Amino acid sequence: MKKYNYYFVIEFFLIIIAIVYNVNLYNFNKKLNDNLGENTSLIIRSFKMFSFEDGKAFNYLFGAILIILFASIIIASGWIKYFKYNISELLLINIICTFFNITIIIFTLVLINNPILWGFLVLCGVGSYIFFIMGV
Repeated sequence: MKKYNYYFVIEFFLIIIAIVYNVNLYNFNKKLNDNLGENTSLIIRSFKMFSFEDGKAFNYLFGAILIILFASIIIASGWIKYFKYNISELLLINIICTFFNITIIIFTLVLINNPILWGFLVLCGVGSYIFFIMGV
C-alpha cells in the first residue's frame, strides 16, 4: 500500500482546496443573494451575477471548473489503471478516491446556485472524462 500514498496525498490536498473554495463561495453567495434579490428572472440574475463585484463570479466559476476537472481526471485515471493492469489493491483506493471526488463535485455544484452554471460545469466534467479516456 505504500506505493499508493501519492493517491492519498493528492486527495488530501484536493479536499483542503475544495473546503477552502466552498467556504469562500458560500460567503460570496450570501453577499450575492442579499444584493440581487430573489424576484428577478434567471437570465437577468445571471448577468447581474457576473457583473457583481467586478466579475468576481468568473473567478469562482474558473475555480469550480479546475476543481471538477481535477477531481474527474483523478477518478478516470485511477479506474483506467485498475482496468488496464488489474491490480486488486488498487480497487479499494479507487473506491475511496471516487467517493471523495464525487462528494467534492456535488458540494461544489450545490453551492453554485445557478442552473446555467450547473449545466456548464457538468459539461466540463463530462468533457474531461472524454478527453482523458481518448488520451489513454
